[in-house]
Amino acid sequence: EMAAPVEFVRHIDDLTRLELECDRKINELADTADIELQRVLREEIKQAVACTQTILDKAQLLAEEQDAESAKASMLTRVARHTAESKRLAGALRTATLQARQATDKAAAQKREALLAGSSVLAARDVRQRGGADGAAKAKQASGDISDSLQRMRQSMAAELSRTAQTSQVLAASSQTLKQTSEDTSSLDTRTAQ
Repeated sequence: EMAAPVEFVRHIDDLTRLELECDRKINELADTADIELQRVLREEIKQAVACTQTILDKAQLLAEEQDAESAKASMLTRVARHTAESKRLAGALRTATLQARQATDKAAAQKREALLAGSSVLAARDVRQRGGADGAAKAKQASGDISDSLQRMRQSMAAELSRTAQTSQVLAASSQTLKQTSEDTSSLDTRTAQ
């Protein structure tokens, strides 16, 4: 069996290096909830995948140019293995992107929960620390007071939104009336001028 050309071997080494780099970055992408880092990693992975495809095409061409059938078959087998790895990496990238999005969504939900629960937890902790034996009852009362306050605020916002919608409707109707009056006045002015 003939040895593969040096250029082909270099292409295979480059493919192996890029595949390992992509694999590492894909794993890093799957493990991060940082949106900016996700964007950077996806861009780097896409560039590496594009480079991998270019090298695969060159290696395929070199293999097909071989005169010796055994060398050609051996080289094409190696190209096929790297093509399969490239497809596996593409699937892994899709999976990692989904995992990263889920991690981001989970982190955002946890932050929201912490913000919403933070004030009541802090108030409850303060009451418990100051309250002694009946601290739990006071904490429960404080939590209830906060919930009631939030409910009143929500109702107030809903009422304000309703008033704003009604005002918009009245304003639209008034604008239509003014427009109609203006048109009628113009029509009368035109008739009296004749």
